[in-house]
Amino acid sequence: MKKILLACALALWCLPALAAAGQAQRFFLGMGCGEAALNNDLYIFSADTVVRQPELGIRQKSQYRGPAISLFAGSVFAEKPLNFLGDTLQFGIQCGYAELGEYTIEVEYTDSQPGYRKLRENALDLLLTSSLRRDNGFNLFAKAGVARLQGSYEQKGVRHPRQPELLLEDSYTCVVYRPELAFGVGYIFKKVNFYLQYNRILGPEALSTPDRFTADTMVDLPNTLYQVDSLTVGASYSW
Repeated sequence: MKKILLACALALWCLPALAAAGQAQRFFLGMGCGEAALNNDLYIFSADTVVRQPELGIRQKSQYRGPAISLFAGSVFAEKPLNFLGDTLQFGIQCGYAELGEYTIEVEYTDSQPGYRKLRENALDLLLTSSLRRDNGFNLFAKAGVARLQGSYEQKGVRHPRQPELLLEDSYTCVVYRPELAFGVGYIFKKVNFYLQYNRILGPEALSTPDRFTADTMVDLPNTLYQVDSLTVGASYSW
């Protein structure tokens, strides 16, 4: 919650500067919610470990989709009427904050408490926006910019692949800067735009299965973040 409030304050503080720099014709403030898919290689045991140590009674399950919540603010600094279409082409800039959900993989043992590995991600972004819109009508929009992606890794109660009597427990935070793209469609009613948006923070793709990991490499948590996709619905108010 503190991060969300800080992002909102930062966005509102930036608006006067954006207006002065680009002679903004309007401002907007919005929020969205939906689902995010976190691409990662947060495995606990590879298939060969399960086969080699059947006495542990290992059962894994994972959840890689979670709720996505975003808040953003920005300004429109240029407009161009398209008389032959009856629409207006707008260009602007926005900054925002998004909670991108949590990826959890759990493991159960026959003779001990279950363990887990967990990844939680959020992002701060700065995007250039463009939209083709008609007042009180439909609009199409696209966005591009950069995101500060932060992931918090944690593991607890996970057995060492080579030393089952040893339980792994540690956590750390990883921060990367990645390109971000988004596009969507909306409908404007008075000063409110109701929208559907697909968003991607670009990055490498993780391995699709844990089979290529060795027992030694699977002791450590991943040291990077991967691609993030999200689909959200929301509303923005402009003035």
